[in-house]
Amino acid sequence: MGIPDEDMEDILEQLEFRSTGPPYYSAFEIPCERSEMVKIGKKGKAVDRFYLLDRWWRGKDAGTFKKIAATFPEVWGMKPIDRIQARRSWESEMLNERLDAVRESGTCYHDALDRISSVYMEKDLVILRQKRVIACTTTAAAN
Repeated sequence: MGIPDEDMEDILEQLEFRSTGPPYYSAFEIPCERSEMVKIGKKGKAVDRFYLLDRWWRGKDAGTFKKIAATFPEVWGMKPIDRIQARRSWESEMLNERLDAVRESGTCYHDALDRISSVYMEKDLVILRQKRVIACTTTAAAN
């Protein structure tokens, strides 16, 4: 597979909590085996949880899960160009969510710095208020 498992995991998570559009998450979910048997795909490779998502992205059918895919025609019947657009849309949504999180973290950090700065300023103001004479000179006047 050309897509890192972490990215595929993020996309499946995104799809799991999606409330609109076709039921992508259910369409990509590998059915649980009741026994200890492992499902094998083509070329004798064990099927992992990203098998269906990967095949869908590559414009292929559901492989060994064609019967299950038949229950999700709106997902598995999509044209390759529509699949690419859907994937780009999901990736864009995830990127926007991450950017929002970074922006929020930056705002919290900035607010914390402002609070720290005001504590130090308050300390300096307390010292200045306790003094009776405050004088300022220029460099030339000090000589």
